[in-house]
Amino acid sequence: MISVFKNGIKINRIAGWGAFVFYSKLLNEENGKVFFLGSTQETLAKIAVRYKNEYPHVSIDFYSPPFKSEFSREDNLLMHNRINSFKPNVLFIGMTAPKQEVWAYKNKHFLDVNIICSIGNVFDWYARNSKRPGVFWQKIGLEWFARIFYRPEIFKRNIVNQLTFFWHLFLDVTRIKKRD
Repeated sequence: MISVFKNGIKINRIAGWGAFVFYSKLLNEENGKVFFLGSTQETLAKIAVRYKNEYPHVSIDFYSPPFKSEFSREDNLLMHNRINSFKPNVLFIGMTAPKQEVWAYKNKHFLDVNIICSIGNVFDWYARNSKRPGVFWQKIGLEWFARIFYRPEIFKRNIVNQLTFFWHLFLDVTRIKKRD
């Protein structure tokens, strides 16, 4: 996004949805295994039904961790054991941002998995609990921004992240501060 404002150059990114579809198709061709970590048991059940239908050659397992701001050592050990006993090729994590990224980073060395993808709201989109923002928002890389209008609690939850993003964007565009 910033590169478009500064240099007129669009950098292609891979959104969570794109990674999800790419790896799901690949695993379906290779009879792979995927593990879904996060969300609610109800959402995971919806994902399982749809996923088995669309990707019949993929073995799946999932776990809905307790909803907490921070996981205990015991919570983490349980998640490690659930994931490692299944030995997935890909681990999809659907928690809130940045919690999912922080968890993946802190726990990656304890996991027997080839690829970890933090895909957040893709869980709800795939389960059809909510709709993905339109193509316009996808193309300009601001799906997360559009979601603020669909779910205002996201703004409240992530206000620091969003204000920080816009502050750095402002500084960069106005050339007050040069980004690394």
